[in-house]
Amino acid sequence: MTTPNAQSLEGLIERVKAATGPDRELDIAIGTTLGGWTYQPHVSHNFKWNDGKFDRPNGPPSYTASIDAALALVERCLPEWVVADLSQNSRHAGDPWGCELAFYHGRDPSQNRRGVSGYQYSSAALAIIAALLNALLTAMQEQNNER
Repeated sequence: MTTPNAQSLEGLIERVKAATGPDRELDIAIGTTLGGWTYQPHVSHNFKWNDGKFDRPNGPPSYTASIDAALALVERCLPEWVVADLSQNSRHAGDPWGCELAFYHGRDPSQNRRGVSGYQYSSAALAIIAALLNALLTAMQEQNNER
């Protein structure tokens, strides 16, 4: 994973908040910021994607549409974290989604960490991505405060 800066995370957070559903351009921004994807020029003058393992002509996964892709990105970026909650605000179809990621430090609860999205997202995948971005930004800010 490339190390994003706070400004790039904040920009992605704003874009995820504004998203009303799956967004391929946002998937590409997430993939290049967090997923290790880079453009690789191809002999046909098209672009191929490279995730560090192999080329894919279609680019990064659909993080904003797929719960599985969003969870795989959480595992890649925050391998010891878990989804503590993923739910809709109520039981009515179309109500907004929220997600909470958590890191439990076992014996030292003061080391526990959370990344929360809030209930404002149109899909579970967007809520997961928002919680991931918030957790990464919070961890980055805490690390900077410790210096």
